Amino acid sequence: MSSQYLDLDWNKIAEKLAEIENYSAGFTNSSKGILTLDSGQPMFVKKANDSLVNVWTKKEIEIYKILNKHDFFYTPKLLSYSEDYSSFATEALIAEDGWDWSSTWSEARLDATFRSMDALASVPLSDSEKSLFNSDKIRDFINGWQLLFDDQKRFNSLILKLKSDPGGQSINFNLEEELNFSRGYKFNNTTLVHNDIRSDNSPYSASRNAAMLVDWPWAVIGDPRIDLNSLLVHVHLFGFDITKAYMSKLDMPTLQWLAGYWFSASTEEENDVAKKHLRDLQFRSGLKALQLVRLFN
Repeated sequence: MSSQYLDLDWNKIAEKLAEIENYSAGFTNSSKGILTLDSGQPMFVKKANDSLVNVWTKKEIEIYKILNKHDFFYTPKLLSYSEDYSSFATEALIAEDGWDWSSTWSEARLDATFRSMDALASVPLSDSEKSLFNSDKIRDFINGWQLLFDDQKRFNSLILKLKSDPGGQSINFNLEEELNFSRGYKFNNTTLVHNDIRSDNSPYSASRNAAMLVDWPWAVIGDPRIDLNSLLVHVHLFGFDITKAYMSKLDMPTLQWLAGYWFSASTEEENDVAKKHLRDLQFRSGLKALQLVRLFN
């Protein structure tokens, strides 16, 4: 396959990779940021720094190609990629052009993000294209409540986290009851979903009244309830009260299942600073999800 896409020679980009203005370390071993060519054209560049991340960049490149082919409006255009699929460049969505990457949410931004999600679900994928999104590893999550029930050390770690958190101290739950309830959750894996929508993956332009979707490694034919409720928990966690206008969009069984998934993931021991930040975010997400569950009682 050609190392060129949309007539932009990757070699011209590769010469400048060391100049990437890295604005986010992220949670994986990759370099990413804005790079400007001699022509003055800015672009977003992502480069895998190990073979494991290279698997994800390859998938992401293929997804951009599919979405661009179907003229999916709510994602940047793929400009070029390396022959080994370890690196790629897309259109840049920068603050100077009105794109907001902050964690500040509003009804307008959230509604725009919903429109992007709905449009993604409507992309007319062929059977061969769907195969890229059929990943059991991503789609069929392990029940987090089951992991906590089976592993006392993991459960004790969660209890310590809850006791040390002001919000967690007021949360009471029976692990066996949570597990029994979560066992009844049935996935409805029928829809193309992004599966990781949060502030830094969905920049918003107020002037365009549009939210774009980026960072596609977790995209899958999956359950839209998971995607929607994960987003709503994230938004609520970062200070926008979704219970005023969006309570009807919340699904209690999905929130309960997500709480177990995030709680269990948060107990993984990490030495890496970025991963420790991720575990903290997962714990706070699980706690927020369980707090929202309590609103249904």
